[in-house]
Amino acid sequence: KITFDVEGVKAIEVEHGKVVEEPAAPTKDGYTFKGWMNGDAAYDWTKEVKADVKLTASWEVTKYTITYELPDGVKTDNPATYTIEEEVALKDATVPEGKYFGGWFTDKDYKTPATSIVKGSTGDKTFYAKLNDNPTFTLTLKDGEKEFATIKAEKGKAAEKPTDPTKVGYTFKGWMNGETGYD
Repeated sequence: KITFDVEGVKAIEVEHGKVVEEPAAPTKDGYTFKGWMNGDAAYDWTKEVKADVKLTASWEVTKYTITYELPDGVKTDNPATYTIEEEVALKDATVPEGKYFGGWFTDKDYKTPATSIVKGSTGDKTFYAKLNDNPTFTLTLKDGEKEFATIKAEKGKAAEKPTDPTKVGYTFKGWMNGETGYD
């Protein structure tokens, strides 16, 4: 009897002294099947079976390719491959003077943003770098933990000054950015 230590492959009953045909290779997401092992050695399918055997599947993690579609002058030092066992955080691309990195996207139309490849993912991936001429930033104004206002501003331009908040019994002194005042 040949028993397989892997899900989906059933034991094979073999007549003593006969050679048995190797079963179809099992599959496992994110891994490539390398063969059947009898202990530390690869099993020899040309030998006659003379005793019970327990075989273990040998796997190698599959490396998937990461492709980056980059506009002229844009560079990235993100990894070129990944495996099912890795989490990959995508770093910003380096862009030419006067341009700003607008993020990574999984589509050419820049509709689906991406910041990482999550652990457990499989398959080759392609990311598209978006360039902006003048990016927009968000300025969130809070009174303690309560959000007072959100303002959009372009890089290099002053944000529109919000109306000063009011609070009964208090005089508004200005907005703070951490420990310092915000102008």
